[in-house]
Amino acid sequence: MKLLEVFGNLFKKSKKRQSVEEREAKFKKLSVSEQQKIVDELLTHRDDEAYLAEAVGKEPYLLSYVIGSLRDKNCMPLIDIATKNGASVYDLIDKNENINNSTIVNVACVNQPELVLELDDMPSLQDMITTETVIKAFVKNPEILFSSCKALESKIRVTGTKKDGTPTVRYATLRTQLQRAMNLFFRPSKNPNEFDRFAQTIAKEIEKNSESFLERVQNNKMITRSTTAVNETLKRNPEKGKVVPAKALHKWNNRVMYTIPNQAKKLIRKEKSNYEAYKAHLLGLLSNPSINSFTEQEKAKLVKRCVSVVPDLYFDLKAITEVDYSSIVKQLTVQLSAYEAYKAMHDKKSAEFLLKSLSEAEAKKVLAKSKSNTTRKANKKSKQAVEEQTLTLSK
Repeated sequence: MKLLEVFGNLFKKSKKRQSVEEREAKFKKLSVSEQQKIVDELLTHRDDEAYLAEAVGKEPYLLSYVIGSLRDKNCMPLIDIATKNGASVYDLIDKNENINNSTIVNVACVNQPELVLELDDMPSLQDMITTETVIKAFVKNPEILFSSCKALESKIRVTGTKKDGTPTVRYATLRTQLQRAMNLFFRPSKNPNEFDRFAQTIAKEIEKNSESFLERVQNNKMITRSTTAVNETLKRNPEKGKVVPAKALHKWNNRVMYTIPNQAKKLIRKEKSNYEAYKAHLLGLLSNPSINSFTEQEKAKLVKRCVSVVPDLYFDLKAITEVDYSSIVKQLTVQLSAYEAYKAMHDKKSAEFLLKSLSEAEAKKVLAKSKSNTTRKANKKSKQAVEEQTLTLSK
């Protein structure tokens, strides 16, 4: 009798397909004799590897009930299949004296990377995880960087040469190498560093699983703890700037909060059509309630950067209700940045409109400072030209 036929006799058919979790819950509600009937049926096929593999693939939780009776079998393929389909590692350990718990734990962690983090509360099992397993798990789930797993602190030997050509050896933790691999994945080096060879092999593995890796990188756990994660998330999805937590924006000495303005500046120069889209992204960032945790100076620097890219934003600041910019719009450095941006865009009409929106005293200060900056830049340019000419004549 096929395993599914046994289930068909015990479980009422449902119009919708039941999940493994639902079927396991129903199985556990059966009487002991009914459960044993299913287990006995499975064990009648103990010598049929294909049958066992198919059965465990469909009902992975059943392996914990039969693994103890398969002492003379190689259970690793079944453990692999079961954990790939959601079987709990806790139900499999200590069930078969011929299988080391460490082997089960490592197979499970490769198939269920989140288990590396989960085992932070069970160091006796977590300490069984090998560096090889950590690497394989990281490629699937970069969150394990933040685990307390001992393997992450293991030393990796990397070799290379000093600037003078002398061969040398360095030792770095696996955690550091994984972080480096993530950086190399996002920003491949045009001139590979010899010391990055180990990290580069991991980066290449990430590429094979890039879609899933990117999805994991962009979750809140990653962006609040990894500078690389939040930086790359904002570059790829600038619309997320309006919801990124303050903790993430403050990373890298606050430079992360400039990621969207910097990206907008580059792309607007290349494609004018992106202007309105990035104006919306910058407005979203400036409307992020997290900005309330910033100091006035930090707010002013962010606004200055934004209006220097999209000066129209200056007029939107007063309408933002999520963050108070009432004092920021009065700062000379912000007003000047918007005015200079309009001038750089050769938008004389908008520049004049901006001046008219200011008080007479504010407008005079902006014009005076702008004229002063223009003169200073012209003098600097003239001085450089004279120095270059003098250098040419001296030759």
